Amino acid sequence: MPTETDGSLDGIGRIQRAKAEGKDVLVALSSARSPELANVARAVGAEVVDLGTDIELEEEVVRDVLSVVAERRGYSQVVFPDEGLFGESDGATAPADVSVLERNSTSAESGEAIVAVPAYNEAGEIASVVEEAGPHADRVLVIDDGSADDTVDRAREAGATVVQHDYNRGYGAALKTAFDEAARLGADSLVTIDGDGQHDPADIPVLRGALEDRTADIVIGSRFADGATTDISPVRRFGVRTVNVLTNLSLGYVRPGRRITDTQSGFRAYSDRAVRSLSGDRSLETQMGASTDILYHARNCGYEIEEVATTITYDVENSSSQNPFTHGVTLVENITKTVMYQHPLLSLGLPGFVTVLFAIWFGFLLVLNYLEIGLVWTVMLLFAAACSWLGVVAALTAVLIIVFKLHRGSGG
Repeated sequence: MPTETDGSLDGIGRIQRAKAEGKDVLVALSSARSPELANVARAVGAEVVDLGTDIELEEEVVRDVLSVVAERRGYSQVVFPDEGLFGESDGATAPADVSVLERNSTSAESGEAIVAVPAYNEAGEIASVVEEAGPHADRVLVIDDGSADDTVDRAREAGATVVQHDYNRGYGAALKTAFDEAARLGADSLVTIDGDGQHDPADIPVLRGALEDRTADIVIGSRFADGATTDISPVRRFGVRTVNVLTNLSLGYVRPGRRITDTQSGFRAYSDRAVRSLSGDRSLETQMGASTDILYHARNCGYEIEEVATTITYDVENSSSQNPFTHGVTLVENITKTVMYQHPLLSLGLPGFVTVLFAIWFGFLLVLNYLEIGLVWTVMLLFAAACSWLGVVAALTAVLIIVFKLHRGSGG
C-alpha cells in the first residue's frame, strides 16, 4: 500500500505530464483533510476543487461533482485516471482526487423521467396524485413510509411503482429512498411531489423544463416566486419566511439575486447527476430537515439552484403530517446544528469568549461594590456565574467540534 508521500510524488508526475501535453488538470480533495496534498497540487499547476469536510461522498459521486465543475469551466469531456492521482485516500470516503484532462463532446444516454411521491397515510389523495402525475413521467414512484392505511394498495391500483418502508422512518428517509431508487434505475431526471394533493402535477413539466438546458441541477417549485399561486395562511407564511431567512443566511446567500424564496418546498426537480450525488450522501437528515440538507449538499457540490412559480393549496385533507410549530422548531434546530458544525469558532467560540469576558467584568464590579458598601447582590452574582458557565460551555463546545472535525479528517 503506498504511503501518502509516495502517492503524492506519483500524483505530481501525472499532473506534470498532463500539463506538458497542454492539458488542464482539476484535482478534487478536501483541503481541510489533506492540506499538504492541496498545496502540492496547486504548486504543480493543478486547479483544486475543494470538497469540504461536511459531506461524505462515494467515488462515483466525486466524479459526478468534478464533471459538474469541469462543465461549468467550459470542458465538455472528462477523463479520469484509473486511480486517484495521489493513490490511496487519506481516510475520507471519497478518493483523494480525480483529474479532468481533455476537451471533446460527449453525450449521456437518456434515462427515465421519474416522479417520486413520498407518502405516509395518504390513502385519500395518493391515487389522484399518481394518476395526474402519470402523463408527465415514464414512471411514478411512490415511497410508502410505513403507512397504516391503504396508501400502498391505492397507489398500485393507480399505476405507481411502490417501494415500502417497514416502519415510519421520516420524510427525509423517504426522499433518500427516492434518490437511491432513481439512481439505481438510471433516471434522467427526478421530480419529487407531495402525496397529499397540495402540489399541482400539471406544474411538473415546468420544473423539468428548467433542467433541460443544464443551467441548473435542482429546480424548486416556489410558493413565493413571481406568478406563484397559494392559499397559505398568514401564520404559516410568516413561519416559512422566517425559516427562509435563517436558511439563506446559513448558506451564505445574502445577495437578493442569490436568495432562495422557498427553501422548504417539497416540489423539486433534480438532474441525473444531482440524483446520483444525493444518493451517495449518507448524511441527509431523515426527518423534515432533509429539505435544508439538500440545499447544503447542493452548495457544497457547486450545483446551481433555480426556482419557478408553482401552485400549492392547503385546502386538502391532512395537508401536513406534522404540526407547523413543531415543524418550524425542527427546521431551526437543524439549521442551528449545521451552522455550529460548519462555523464553530464564529457561532460558539467567539460568543462564548465574549460572554466570559462580560461575566468577568460584571464580577469585578460586584467585588468593587462589596468592598465599598459591604453588600453582595445575590441575583447579580448568580447572573454573572450563569454567564460565565454558558460562555465556558460554548467555547469548549467549539473546541470539541474543531477537534472532532480534525480527527475525522485525519481518518482516526
